[in-house]
Amino acid sequence: MPGTLVSPAALASMGRVAAVAADGALSRAARAAGVLEELRALVPFVGAELSQWDPIREEHRVLANAGYDQAVVSWLNGPVMAEESRRIGVLESGRATRMRDVPGDPLTGSSARSTSPSTTARSRRTRPAR
Repeated sequence: MPGTLVSPAALASMGRVAAVAADGALSRAARAAGVLEELRALVPFVGAELSQWDPIREEHRVLANAGYDQAVVSWLNGPVMAEESRRIGVLESGRATRMRDVPGDPLTGSSARSTSPSTTARSRRTRPAR
C-alpha cells in the first residue's frame, strides 16, 4: 500500500528473498525452497508451492513445496488444474499467480480453486519454462 512503512526486519527479509532467488550457485529447486523459507518469515503461511509451467510436457513442475501433503501437490499440478489454468488464461500471462488472484467465484464453482481438495489458501507460481 502506498505510504506504508516497511519495518527493518521485513526489509531485511525481502533482501534475503531476493538474494536466495538470484543465487546462481544453487539449483532452481534449492532457490525455490530458500525463497519459501524466507517468505514464511515475512508472510506466515500454512502451505505454499512454487511451480513452473513446462509448455513441452504441458504440466506444472514443482520447484518447492512447504506444508502441502502429496494429494494437494498432485492436484495443484495435475490435469484438472492445468486445464483450468489454460481456460482462464493464467498460463499466457507469464506472471506469478497466487490462488487468491485467480478469477472466478469459488462459491459458484467457476474457478479452479473451487475444486481443490484443500480449502487452505495457497500460493502458486505459473510461469513459462525457459
